Amino acid sequence: MEPLKPRDKVTQHMTRDGLTLDNQTTGESVNVSSREAEQEYTAQPEGAAEKILERADELHDRHKAKKAAKDAGETVAQATGPVSRLQFTAEERASPELAPYIKKAEKRADKLEAAKEALPKKRVVTKETVYDEAKGKAKSRLYFDKVEKASPQLKPNPASRPIQEAGLYLHGKIHEVEHENVGVEGGHKGEELAERKAGRMIREMVTRDKNRCALTFWGVANETQPSGPRNAFLRHLIACCREIDDTRLIVAAFDLVRFDRQRQLFVMDDPFIGELDVVAINKYMGWYHPWPLTPDKAVWDVARGKPLIISEFGGEALYGQHGPADVASSWSEEYQEALYRDNLRMFENIPNLRGVSPRILFDFRSPFRFHPANQEGWNRKGLVSDQGYRKKAWYLMKAYYDKH
Repeated sequence: MEPLKPRDKVTQHMTRDGLTLDNQTTGESVNVSSREAEQEYTAQPEGAAEKILERADELHDRHKAKKAAKDAGETVAQATGPVSRLQFTAEERASPELAPYIKKAEKRADKLEAAKEALPKKRVVTKETVYDEAKGKAKSRLYFDKVEKASPQLKPNPASRPIQEAGLYLHGKIHEVEHENVGVEGGHKGEELAERKAGRMIREMVTRDKNRCALTFWGVANETQPSGPRNAFLRHLIACCREIDDTRLIVAAFDLVRFDRQRQLFVMDDPFIGELDVVAINKYMGWYHPWPLTPDKAVWDVARGKPLIISEFGGEALYGQHGPADVASSWSEEYQEALYRDNLRMFENIPNLRGVSPRILFDFRSPFRFHPANQEGWNRKGLVSDQGYRKKAWYLMKAYYDKH
């Protein structure tokens, strides 16, 4: 009976020449791939040493060449004299046409050299490293060299220091007082930031749209309240507009018109209208504001001496909804039509009126319109529905524009 013999242990591994089988029992190795062995490109150790020596020789030669070039440049500079003097060839000096110009250049160079020589000099200690070829050592030596003195400093103003201290004290007191109220300081910084950002935005808008021929005005505000900071802010915006385009009128819209019962007039008190070319008014009589008297008696005394336009007016109606013309809550086309008719009648009593603009042409999406039956997320002030159907007030405004 033959004794049992264990199988040889064989392992596989990949080499650059392909798959290799290694017999761990016998120590044999067999290449089972048909791939040819790659050529060895690694440099021999003796070749590497030779290359290092060649590289060192190249660096040494390059260093010597640079030093020789530098020495040659210094020699040429010393031979040719000061760099401020123009150099001319023999042919150029022999030319009669160039003779007066060469003479003038030489004269100017002489004056420049004389001025340089006249500059005050001072002696300074200079350290220099020299190489002793006989001993093969480097050593340092000190010597005196003449250099130009620096320009004299202006004498300080005796009063400048007290003035600076007084200014610093004043600014410190202002900051101390303002710092007591953090809200004031934060408000000032917020105002400055808002003013810079708004100025940049309106400049970008004017630059973008100034060549659009349909534009008539530049608007700088809508429904703002009178105050000193507001006036300064709007003046800045007006200046930003006019520095780019001074051909168009400046307008701002206000909602400050109120009825003066004592005078029985519509009035507005905002001195800033004097800064504007055109005054625009937003007023929703019959919708947000009840009529204090009949429209034919509603006389305006607003922005006297200035062109005035009605930039917003009107009311809401659901297209196809009909009801009484005197009930605002009906949201009917009839009430909207009557509201427009009354406003147009009132506009006849505004002596400086130059135009009207109803709000708005089409119904539009507005998420804060919550009426569950008539709005449902829509602003219904349009003369035309969101589906493009014309309401009764549309025809009334068309007749008004045709007439005017």
